[in-house]
Amino acid sequence: MKEFFSRMQPVGSVRSFSGPVDGQRARGRPARGRPAAEGRLTGRRGVLVMFAACFLGLLVADWAHWSELADAVFFMASSLTAYYVRPSGLLPVVVSPPLLFFVACAVEKTLTSSGPAAAFDTTVTALAGATGWLLAGTGLTATIAVLRGLPSEVRALIMSLRSLSRTERLPARATSGVRAGAGTPCAP
Repeated sequence: MKEFFSRMQPVGSVRSFSGPVDGQRARGRPARGRPAAEGRLTGRRGVLVMFAACFLGLLVADWAHWSELADAVFFMASSLTAYYVRPSGLLPVVVSPPLLFFVACAVEKTLTSSGPAAAFDTTVTALAGATGWLLAGTGLTATIAVLRGLPSEVRALIMSLRSLSRTERLPARATSGVRAGAGTPCAP
């Protein structure tokens, strides 16, 4: 009987058999059902990775004279970044892909063109040719982000903005009450 009670766990330490023990997660091992690299990128790093991939894709596509390569690199970079970024960093990753592609395209065309007019012309031409890929990549990125929890991040942002606006309004109300008394002491 003593052996039975010695093997029992305290009431608060019930172990779940559906996944690994909590100590294994603390040592850096991923939970079951998730890839090891999922959730390692922050939002800023994800945006930086997307920009670097788009810029390098545009450089290689210009060198190889194969414009579809840059479009496919944008499509893959934006969708994979939405998959591998932390859920808390999904909002900037969803909003920024078309802007990042535009900036990477403008920088690449400025570096590889003969002058400002040629850079402007080739940038506009490249963006016009990539509109289908930009729409498809942005749509897939948004879909992945919604499935990974973007609506909860948007709700959290809205709630924090509401609480921020409430805290800004409170001092104005408090000072208006002081003005009404005009600083006269209140006698009981």
